[in-house]
Amino acid sequence: MRFSPEAKIDYTFDLVIVTEREKFVVPIVATGKRAMLEFPDVLDFGNCPVKYMSEKPVLIRNIGEKATKWFLNMPPGFEVDKKEGLLENGKAEQIVVKFYPHEFKPYKAEAILSYDNLEAYVTIMGNAQDYQVYLSKNHITMDEAYISLQTQQTFQIVNKSKYKVDFQWRAFQTEKEETEKKNKLRSQLDQEEAEERMLLKELVAHEHHADDDLDEQDDSDEEEKDEKANILKRQKK
Repeated sequence: MRFSPEAKIDYTFDLVIVTEREKFVVPIVATGKRAMLEFPDVLDFGNCPVKYMSEKPVLIRNIGEKATKWFLNMPPGFEVDKKEGLLENGKAEQIVVKFYPHEFKPYKAEAILSYDNLEAYVTIMGNAQDYQVYLSKNHITMDEAYISLQTQQTFQIVNKSKYKVDFQWRAFQTEKEETEKKNKLRSQLDQEEAEERMLLKELVAHEHHADDDLDEQDDSDEEEKDEKANILKRQKK
């Protein structure tokens, strides 16, 4: 078998072979130009503060022979400012990978870079740490106060790290606990609303039934009055 391509492109052909006993197909594939993306094998964010957005710029370069579309699928805990794009051969594009850890623990997963019917797996990792951010007091004891009056105490939120820290007061210690409580309350509210709707339907049905009974009673009273009037007319005659 000889192959003489006229251009540097992909060729496919199904060769049908017939014998005395059977018939089968042999696929023939010839690969022409290919895209080849240059991307880091490992993205290591190192030590990062928990609940803080850390960013790392990454360069994607097409060192292949043709343009290609690319798609980047990130694992939980990591984000990217651009998930897909079109890259010409010989060109490069910069994206920004983001890491936002929610818990104090090491993170390690794999991102998937897809292009030209190929997939490349990229190890991505980071270690979330609790930096020097703390309260000046572990507990607060309020002074006694008269009814309708108030007392107050002060404390400080100390940040000795090099990062800007956003904070807010919450009723629960962790976001997971807060989410579970909210979901539980939401389920209870949905159940209460369903019970109220069912009760309203029963009340409406009961009112309609009562109205029907009144209409039947009124009709019966009218018929009784007509019958009495007929009897009186006969007696007068």
